[in-house]
Amino acid sequence: MEVMAIESDPAERMTRMGLLNTIVVALHNFPEGVATFMATLAEPTLGLAVAVAICAHNIPEGFAIALPLNVGSGTPVASSLCAWFLT
Repeated sequence: MEVMAIESDPAERMTRMGLLNTIVVALHNFPEGVATFMATLAEPTLGLAVAVAICAHNIPEGFAIALPLNVGSGTPVASSLCAWFLT
């Protein structure tokens, strides 16, 4: 297996970082969904508050996905769609 060289292409490194962020955020969203579901079962108003807080929390996650992908690939539409659907 080849080790990534320090002097590798910056665009390739940014794309790799964006894809890694996408995977991590997708895994991170599952427990958030479970927490929202459980809070809603316990008390619907609490579930709404948790859902609003998670929505606000997902905005910077979307930027963490979209910006490296945009820099790496140069396609703002594709990177924005990836961030929109995966966060």
